[in-house]
Order: sequence, then structure tokens, then C-alpha cells
Amino acid sequence: MNQVAQSKFPELEFITSSVEEARLEPSDLIISYYFLQFILPDKRIKILSKIYESLVEGGAFILFEKEIMTDPKVNKLIVSNYIKFKQEHGFSPEEILSKQLSLEGVMINHTHAENKEILKSTGFHHVETIMRYGEFNGYICFK
Repeated sequence: MNQVAQSKFPELEFITSSVEEARLEPSDLIISYYFLQFILPDKRIKILSKIYESLVEGGAFILFEKEIMTDPKVNKLIVSNYIKFKQEHGFSPEEILSKQLSLEGVMINHTHAENKEILKSTGFHHVETIMRYGEFNGYICFK
């Protein structure tokens, strides 16, 4: 996959090391697209702090994560509708169940409030929601 990306975008550098080991350059913008949910919760704060420290003053961090709804009834409704959405877009029940089972114990989601608190605890004081679709949420955070 990296080879395909590199061939399409030769002017970009693709780093394949873990985020914990990667050296982050001073940046105006960093984007995290549904990856923190696969990092153990105790490591997330360290990673977010590293991201915060690598941003230049006024730099932005855009984060997208799948979240848990705080109301179990709403959570069940949203998950059910998302499953229906997948079925309507050609995924078989077996594919949907297989993916769900493969993510159990690997993907650890937080609530909206928990994610905002984690972001603020790592230094981001201006945290705003920029996208929300069901259980998917996007944030913009400024240093």
C-alpha cells in the first residue's frame, strides 16, 4: 500500500514506523484519521502530547474518531442504522459480522466527552467539533 501511495504522490514522505517511535517535524497541521482508537488508552495521552508539542504555535490538529454514545438506547439505534447502511451498500451479513468481530478488543472507543477531555489534558485548549455523523466525530484543535 505504501508503494502505491508513494508512486501516486512522489513529493510526499510516507513514514511507516509506529507513531511512538516516529520523529515528528514542526508542523502547521497534523491529521489523524481513525487511528487513535486502535492505540491503547494509556498510550494515547503520550501520543497526543507528542502531536501537540510538534505543532507550531497556532498550528492545528484534526482528529476523526468513532465514538461511543453515552445513552445506550441511542448507541443501539445508531449502531443498528449503521449496520443497515452497510447492508444497503452491498456488504453481506457475514462481512459485517466478520469485521465487527475482528475489531473486538482491538478498537477501543471513548465517548465525545472523554475524547474532548483527553485532548484538553494534552494541551489543546481550543477543541471544536467540525463533523458529526452518527458515531463518527471530527475535531479541530489548536495549539
